[in-house]
Amino acid sequence: MGRRHTQSGFTYLGALLLIAVMGAMLASVGSVWHTASQREKEYELLYAGEQFRNAIQSYYEKTPGAAKQYPKTLDDLLQDRRHSVVQRHLRKIFIDPMTGTTKWGLLMSEQGGVRGVHSLSGAEAIKTGNFSRQNRDFEGKVLVGEWHFAHGAAAPVPEEARALRAGNAAATQAKPSAAIPP
Repeated sequence: MGRRHTQSGFTYLGALLLIAVMGAMLASVGSVWHTASQREKEYELLYAGEQFRNAIQSYYEKTPGAAKQYPKTLDDLLQDRRHSVVQRHLRKIFIDPMTGTTKWGLLMSEQGGVRGVHSLSGAEAIKTGNFSRQNRDFEGKVLVGEWHFAHGAAAPVPEEARALRAGNAAATQAKPSAAIPP
């Protein structure tokens, strides 16, 4: 009877060890899945941002008359009523894949129109290099909210993006670094 009791103890320890190993494996799979999901959202953000940039450029270039103007709102890209026939520069207002909403940060021109968009997300970017020629200004940006899809010259960093970056920089500085001395 004593031998049987000892064997069941080893079985119990084996089962606990198996559960611990499976938990560690699931944690690593979850980490990989999160990274893959983030990369997919960033890819979708690049696509949506390019669509907005192209639509704003089309709206700007098709302005009747000599004085070019930007749309007053993003809805103006859906139905441009400045012509005798309504023009559609954009089929829909895209959902920001980083926030899951149709609310975008707007980059305003000096004349008062929308010249670009950016995500309102404060998430850190996984992609920080190897951007297309149109998006080369994104190189080295820490946050996806700093990716500005604007028509024309480089857009200034909006106030909320500066605050998000400052918040992330403070959190990063609070962590002890494991730098190797020179």
